[in-house]
Amino acid sequence: QIGDPAAIPSLQRAYTGADVETRFMIVEAAQQIDGGAASGLLMTALKDSDPRIRKQAAEALGDSD
Repeated sequence: QIGDPAAIPSLQRAYTGADVETRFMIVEAAQQIDGGAASGLLMTALKDSDPRIRKQAAEALGDSD
């Protein structure tokens, strides 16, 4: 379910080794989870090789304030 913190472990597993488009979609999904549960995944995404993913993660972290 979108926005469910219980999805974080699955998203984290999927993120590792995924292609750029999939990683981007995972970051978008993580952005929909409230309460800071996705912060670890988003922090990982800040170090991604793709600048678009880094930007999305930074925006998601900024929105969580």
